[in-house]
Amino acid sequence: MGKADKYWHIQMYKPEGKGGIEIDSMKMLQEPNPVIGTGESDALDCFQFKDVENGTIVFVREGNKALALCEIIDEAFRSNELENKYYNTNYRHVKILAWAKDYKQPRPQLFSQGTFKSCKSSTEQYHYIDEWLKYIKIMENLKKYKTQVLSNKNLILSGAPGTGKSYLARLIAASIIGCDKDKLIGSKQFQFVQFHPSYDYTDFVEGLRPYQKEGSNDIGFKLEPGIFYSFCQDALEDKENNYVFVIDEINRGEISKIFGELFFSVEPSYRGPKGNVTTQFANLHKEENEFDKMTTDNKRKIKRKGNFFVPENVFIIATMNDIDRSVENLDFAFRRRFPTEYIKWDDTLDSILETLTISFKEEAKEALTRLNQAIAEEEELGEDYTIGGAYLLHLKDMGDANSSLEAFWNSYLGTIINEYLKGLLSQKDLKEKVTSLKNKFLEAKTDKQ
Repeated sequence: MGKADKYWHIQMYKPEGKGGIEIDSMKMLQEPNPVIGTGESDALDCFQFKDVENGTIVFVREGNKALALCEIIDEAFRSNELENKYYNTNYRHVKILAWAKDYKQPRPQLFSQGTFKSCKSSTEQYHYIDEWLKYIKIMENLKKYKTQVLSNKNLILSGAPGTGKSYLARLIAASIIGCDKDKLIGSKQFQFVQFHPSYDYTDFVEGLRPYQKEGSNDIGFKLEPGIFYSFCQDALEDKENNYVFVIDEINRGEISKIFGELFFSVEPSYRGPKGNVTTQFANLHKEENEFDKMTTDNKRKIKRKGNFFVPENVFIIATMNDIDRSVENLDFAFRRRFPTEYIKWDDTLDSILETLTISFKEEAKEALTRLNQAIAEEEELGEDYTIGGAYLLHLKDMGDANSSLEAFWNSYLGTIINEYLKGLLSQKDLKEKVTSLKNKFLEAKTDKQ
């Protein structure tokens, strides 16, 4: 067994071989301490099963049906109790990494033959297992971020450009709402907005908007709710469901100007009526709204108009790029209300590559990995300047691996890195540095030993 023996497959449902008794091997995986097992023979499969190292990944199947992905966690053993139930002789305890019902079934042609066999890296079955493990990692990260949002009500995803923060925010939102990501658009439970320097309170909360008076050419102004105000109104009327508001590039907006008095209301401990504030245009409210109905001035025992609060079922996810100069100016009062999760370039790379339909994904992944390792080690750059996987999506419009990667560098990456380094080096040193990084990116793939 060598370096290629990274993944294995096992079939346990015929412990006596062809023509013998058949068992429900799923029950072995559902034991209080899950196990996999084989019969006893002089066959290589049996020897390898007992000899393979702890930590080995095993794909469990019954014929053409995938059951689970497991990790071996202890040495081979025998058990009369287990043998009486399952007829296998040798057993290994395993940790269940994932069930096939939560993933896609492979095509039947993917399956290798044998009871307990290594899945060589040249086989389709190997790549199926590899992709499944990447999916597991994606789901684990998604679960972590979802838990943070549900407990804190707010979350900022920060990181280098192209790390898929906006895409990740949508995945988290879909998970919290309980729908498919592709069904977010059009759902009243989801809203996406991108901040920019001219965005202000009237866009976000409420403000005066011009309108043409009926029957004349005169222009008047009337109070209109902003996008966040309207979103919170919908959430207030639908308390049983979760609502997710995503703010893209939050640091590009002037936060104090946009949120105004809402700093208080977005804080997790002040959600609901207890976090009520009076809006800047409260005196223009003529009719009582849902926020007014749930708010009382305890001192004067009267109802006021123009109240607002953020409902308990509203969750806010924001994204920002760490290398933007405006990050340093992000209001501290706001930042302390929003926990921040740093997204590294390789955290989302596999999920981004899942959406890319090109024949040279691995070559592109290896090229980006080499480049980012070099960038992280550069004194003038560092981890914050690494290149996110979202840039690789441009490869779908290009040709084969070699010509595409070079064209990709010339059209995108070279320009970005040149911009990063401009002003930090002399023209001569800048050219040499960019050329050195280009060579790293385009370096010929070496054969794995």
